[in-house]
Amino acid sequence: MSDGPLPVHSVAEAHLYLMVRPCDACDRGPVAASDDIRHGRDGDKPLLHLEAICKACGHRVWVIFDVSRCPRGDNGEPTNTSQINATDEPSRILDVGQWLVLFQVILTAASKEPDRIEARRLGYEAAQCLEEALKFYADNDAPPADALFTPRSRRRFEQNPESFSRGRLIDMRSKLPTLGHMERQITNPAPRAIRKKWWQVWK
Repeated sequence: MSDGPLPVHSVAEAHLYLMVRPCDACDRGPVAASDDIRHGRDGDKPLLHLEAICKACGHRVWVIFDVSRCPRGDNGEPTNTSQINATDEPSRILDVGQWLVLFQVILTAASKEPDRIEARRLGYEAAQCLEEALKFYADNDAPPADALFTPRSRRRFEQNPESFSRGRLIDMRSKLPTLGHMERQITNPAPRAIRKKWWQVWK
């Protein structure tokens, strides 16, 4: 992992970055942030320090994020909102392949989550990951070369390029409700949604 600072659009993006980064020590993972969260500054630039712990080998490392692009609360510190990236700018630390991995991993977690409220939250997060992947595409069906900036994503693209098809991703997105509808279901869930399966709660 890089020592940073790594530019992010939200605190959520920082945590998602840790989810798909291999451990420096064992090259496995998964890696997650501990509860020890610290704030700092580099001149005028606000920083977020997260202690990352590998769940496979226990290796710990501090990762520093530049949170100057993040929404901030009244105290000036970045707020932990459910929105990953409110801008049209693609991520600078997660490439298209990593967003697709996150989409699948979080979608699977949502399908197995017994708590309906948490399943809806995970579904919303997964849908946002798909939107983040699509931000890298222009008019071509394949992602541009600079959208694949990690070795693992480049290998996945070489082995299975059709899984990176823009048309396929748009088709997947078309089967999901809008992000606005998902947000409303989370903040003001309808009573009837509680009785539905997780993949039906958006209807």
